[in-house]
Amino acid sequence: MVYDLGILYDDVDEIQDLVKAERYLRTAIDGFRQTVGSENGSTVIAETALTDVLLQQRRYSEAEPLLLHGLHYWEKVDPNPENLSSYQAEIATVRHAQGRNKEASELLGLSLAPLRKYVAPDSRIRERAEELAKRLHVP
Repeated sequence: MVYDLGILYDDVDEIQDLVKAERYLRTAIDGFRQTVGSENGSTVIAETALTDVLLQQRRYSEAEPLLLHGLHYWEKVDPNPENLSSYQAEIATVRHAQGRNKEASELLGLSLAPLRKYVAPDSRIRERAEELAKRLHVP
């Protein structure tokens, strides 16, 4: 339920409150870590939701370890492009913000085709990736 409140405060425009979303998601993550551990899909999914909140606030250094954890988790559990592309695109956003444009371009190049295939055009992840692709001239 705490996780659901975090998602609600992140996703519903009329009540969006990123401070509340972050608080609820961090509480959910702590609970998941205590009950099922950090290497569990529920924990990783909650961390991923938190990264969206952090990226909206341009808090890249806080989002990065969570994104890397999610990427490594999916590489072990189910390494298909549908799972990996979102993480690669979001890490590319972080790399660009860090001034590491070569790495950002490489990650974006890996992720764009599957991202365009599997992720809805109006999702924040896809919108951020498409915007970054234009900036970095990645087709």
